[in-house]
Amino acid sequence: PPERRAAAMARHRDFVTRGEAMGGEFQVQHRDGRVFEVLLHSVAVPGADGRPMRLVYVLDVTQRKRAERAVQDSEALLRDMAASIPGAMFRLQRVDGLWRFTYMSPGIGALFGLSPAQVCADIRALGRQILPDDLAAHDATIRQALAAGLPFEQEYRIRSTDGTLKWVHAKAVPTFSEGREGRADSWTGMLQDVSARKQLEAVLRGSEERYRTLFETVAQGVVYQDAQGRITSANPAAQRILGRTLAQMQGQHADDPAWAAQREDGSPMAAEDHPAIVALRTGAPVTDVVMGVPVPDRGMAWLLVNATPLRRHGVVEEVYASFEDITERVLLSRELKRQASTDDLTGVANRRSLMHRLALEFERVRRPGAGHRCAVLAVDLDLFKQVNDTHGHAAGDEVLRQLSRQLGEVLRESDVPARLGGEEFAVLLPDTEVDAACHVAERLRAHLAGHPARLDADRPLPYTVSMGVAFWRPSDTHVD
Repeated sequence: PPERRAAAMARHRDFVTRGEAMGGEFQVQHRDGRVFEVLLHSVAVPGADGRPMRLVYVLDVTQRKRAERAVQDSEALLRDMAASIPGAMFRLQRVDGLWRFTYMSPGIGALFGLSPAQVCADIRALGRQILPDDLAAHDATIRQALAAGLPFEQEYRIRSTDGTLKWVHAKAVPTFSEGREGRADSWTGMLQDVSARKQLEAVLRGSEERYRTLFETVAQGVVYQDAQGRITSANPAAQRILGRTLAQMQGQHADDPAWAAQREDGSPMAAEDHPAIVALRTGAPVTDVVMGVPVPDRGMAWLLVNATPLRRHGVVEEVYASFEDITERVLLSRELKRQASTDDLTGVANRRSLMHRLALEFERVRRPGAGHRCAVLAVDLDLFKQVNDTHGHAAGDEVLRQLSRQLGEVLRESDVPARLGGEEFAVLLPDTEVDAACHVAERLRAHLAGHPARLDADRPLPYTVSMGVAFWRPSDTHVD
């Protein structure tokens, strides 16, 4: 190249003038434009005429130079990579029968606070920074790996030169030389700072312990179900409330006959309507669902259930249902409703309940084009005062109770018998024409006449009733 040609020619003239040997590597350009690397060597030799001659050797070293540069580039790349990798790369070798570090990357400075030269000069430099509680296990692992020629991997704590406590993950694999019968000559490995991971693991362990304590001690039942709705886990409260062990529940689905759930109104709840199944299907939380489930040796238990879907990478993979046992609350509510709508003495509907049902039927009858019909029977015990005066009020109460039971034996399930007060009763007959209502009244009258009340086994007390029949028409304007 022109920029190097003048220097080369000057050296050559100097060489010729002094008659000295000359050698060097040069770049030369072929007439076709290609550039070669050449090794040139020239010496002075005597000529035939006694004058000095130059003997010049020229060797093409282009490929060798390219290979050397490739190796240099590769080594530079490896050095750059080793310097950029978080942690330290090392080579541990047996030299003159002793193990020593023959290479340690610059990352050892950030990790241990030592230079690569310090570590390579003193194999025990790293060990002196390992905490005493971890040193014995570290040394034992290293000795076993060296003796057996096996890879080793371990984690231990160190105190770096600046006083910082760190967790180090060490991992290395052996290299074997031919003809050494499987004996490892070196280990190549990596040292990494895993303090952040260890800290996170400690936080997770603490969180898991707190969750486990909460899961096992909370009064509410908690049940986990997988994406297919199968039960995978249940806390002790859930096992107590549901009367089943975890082993008995695991793998069960909502459509299992054991979970024949009911709605609050007593109707069956389909498996696809269970709160947990709804949450899995919709991906949305389900809250405050009242449902009943059969419990062995207990009967129906009523639960207030919340179900929450759990997502991983945006996909619902699990759901957990939390619930509390509200059986006493539901039974108390039902009892209060029963008391509010039922006559205490006879067990049939009271006046308030009857008027509510009458209002509903009245709206059905008045609905245009519905074609509904409805009848009402007024039932009155004949001469009931004489029963009380002759046999006492206890006997009168028994007559009222037996009358109510007899009504239930004759009427349909959809009919509503009610006590209005005293000895006055009424019967609501939905979807009943006037002729059919008169037939029911006559049948009731005959049945009651043929079934006297019994105060005890030897004292039958016959009684009769008078009845009136009213038929609702669309033209009627008011329930009363």
